[in-house]
Amino acid sequence: MSELKTFNHPMFGDLPVIIVNEKEYLGANEVASSLEYARPYKAISDHFDLEGVLTQDVLTKGGIQKKKFITLGNVSR
Repeated sequence: MSELKTFNHPMFGDLPVIIVNEKEYLGANEVASSLEYARPYKAISDHFDLEGVLTQDVLTKGGIQKKKFITLGNVSR
């Protein structure tokens, strides 16, 4: 399970961030929503490079849940 942190970006707002193998990953749904995709969950597979998509278990208020994260490179594609 990865430790979830929050990064405040001036354009995207608060984004969940994890670090895996010294690489930063941002919450995929939050990034897609900030980019105003109508269906953020679908935008992940349609518009992001899947090699840069990672699914991790994170602790949320509802318990441990699976969450998708993307690399910083995927944000600027």
